[in-house]
Amino acid sequence: MAVKFVLVGIAIAAVASMLGAAPRQHTIPVAAGAPSGPAPAHLLLPVRGAVVTQPFGCTEFTLEPFTFACPSRHIHTGLDLAAPIGTPIYAAADGRVQVINSGAGGYGLHVQLTHAGGLFTLYGHLSSAEVTAGQLVTAGSEIGRMGSTGMSTGSHLHFEVRRDGRPVDPVPFLSASLS
Repeated sequence: MAVKFVLVGIAIAAVASMLGAAPRQHTIPVAAGAPSGPAPAHLLLPVRGAVVTQPFGCTEFTLEPFTFACPSRHIHTGLDLAAPIGTPIYAAADGRVQVINSGAGGYGLHVQLTHAGGLFTLYGHLSSAEVTAGQLVTAGSEIGRMGSTGMSTGSHLHFEVRRDGRPVDPVPFLSASLS
């Protein structure tokens, strides 16, 4: 049933786009720069006791972004970690809260942290954000709660790592946390 609601939401967004309506988003960009220094070599797992439900990479799931780089023509740009709604979500590394977005986009309520060395982490589909824009956070501090907002088929965290603005596989950064 959740898939049906996602498809209805996509249809509504498409109609709004055709009518020239701008999507409702509440993005709070922060003027302050990223923390200085090299990018963190290792990241903490942002949720405890979760199950990986979808890895980074090529996927048959057609709601994911289009790319010619995959034979399936779609790529999942993060790592999905499932746990019950309300499970705490933690910062994977020291950083600054760059964006809190509560719009109706694919990530739903999400928090983006900027870290040293051009690294960003994104935490999507949250039920709540426990931080404010511009706030400095330390690795392991709570930044939100697990949810199922945006284009989601169930309670999970979409965890994305970006280097210089491009999504990269989070697993190599998390290898120490996964062992």
